[in-house]
Amino acid sequence: MRGRILFIAPSAYTLSGLATWLDYLELGLHEKGWKVTIGLVEGPEFHRPETYLLEHPHINWIVISCLTGTPEGRIRAIQRTIMALHPDIVASVNIPDAYPAVNRLRRSRKHTPKIVMTVHGIEAYLYDDIALSGSTLDGVICTNRLACKLAQIIGGFPDNRIFYAPYGVKTNNISFPDERINNLIIAYSGRLEQWQKRVHDLPEIIKELEKRGVPFELLIAGNGPEEKSLRKVLETWVKNKRVTFLGRLSPTEMRDKLYARANTLLMPSFWETGPIVNWEAMAAGVVVVSSRYVGSGLEGSLQHGENALLFPIGDHREAAIQLSRLVREPGLATRLAQNGYQVIKERYDLHVSINAWDAAFKKILDLPDRKQVDPWPKIKANGRLDNLLGITFAEITRKIIGKKVIANDAGGEWPHSYSGTQCQDESFWKIANAADGP
Repeated sequence: MRGRILFIAPSAYTLSGLATWLDYLELGLHEKGWKVTIGLVEGPEFHRPETYLLEHPHINWIVISCLTGTPEGRIRAIQRTIMALHPDIVASVNIPDAYPAVNRLRRSRKHTPKIVMTVHGIEAYLYDDIALSGSTLDGVICTNRLACKLAQIIGGFPDNRIFYAPYGVKTNNISFPDERINNLIIAYSGRLEQWQKRVHDLPEIIKELEKRGVPFELLIAGNGPEEKSLRKVLETWVKNKRVTFLGRLSPTEMRDKLYARANTLLMPSFWETGPIVNWEAMAAGVVVVSSRYVGSGLEGSLQHGENALLFPIGDHREAAIQLSRLVREPGLATRLAQNGYQVIKERYDLHVSINAWDAAFKKILDLPDRKQVDPWPKIKANGRLDNLLGITFAEITRKIIGKKVIANDAGGEWPHSYSGTQCQDESFWKIANAADGP
């Protein structure tokens, strides 16, 4: 056996790229000789492992429960789990409470596992968290080359402890019929929100397609906070059956209801670390037409005119022009699809991804231990009980009497960050854009 890994992961996001990644990685690492346990966090309202497991039935899992909803409760719950399992590596999947939990155990000398941060986004708070917890972390594993660079530039993390391990997708043998596209079947897949995914670019792009007389159909897979407003804007096209909302789709439904029907995937995002949907589409022979999102530069996988068609972020006219080329240039779609499939086979096949994660974890195990640091972050009082009894005794009391601190959303119940840096932080995006290349 190579070692024991405990992944500490959210359970509030059942149909996400993150959950898909964890599904295949558990099996892949198990086959490599690791003993893997998926620790699913539980909260009073939003994080429900039993619901998550209906969609993602893991082989070996454990519930990490904090029903009081407090920072102290979360850290203690993780400590108890680590002490019960004695993993060699604890890997945090957007659950930063794992870092102080391991640090406390190190200071008490009860157990000293390696602690790893897995990075799945290009957002300021992630790299500020690396800077905050850098002396505790044994390694950082990123799914994107720009993320690796930002961990070094902004996080100040040592280069020899930063590892690149991309997302992976299944690649099966497929055929590429040399047919002219007469009608664009455009797929969009992702969370229906504006800041990152820029879903309100979709109506503007199809307006530009109509100006050019390009026949199209748009299939929208996913849900999110902008769904209602997006449906309203697209109402006319929905009635004309030129736009169809498919809702949230399982991996099997994505294959059968989206990729099997579409001939192009439209990706208007502001930033991405993959995304997995791009790689899935290319593996299925679907042509990707994408913004030059932050994260696509250093990654270098999408090459305009070679294996995809690209347009500047937010440029609706140029997006429509590139989509139009698939109809008006015979043979272009077939060539792009063939080249795109080859990129996936070489760089993002499931086995390529699993091998990279396996290698990263092995190297982290061999690295020297990090130093113990003073207790952090400083836990703030969470109401009258904390002020009256102190944080430790207040937490014990809450558990006894069943008192809960209720959060407004899943990220409040089990936070994704300790830094609190805003996503729209302009100084961060200047650095990110410069690091990602022209």
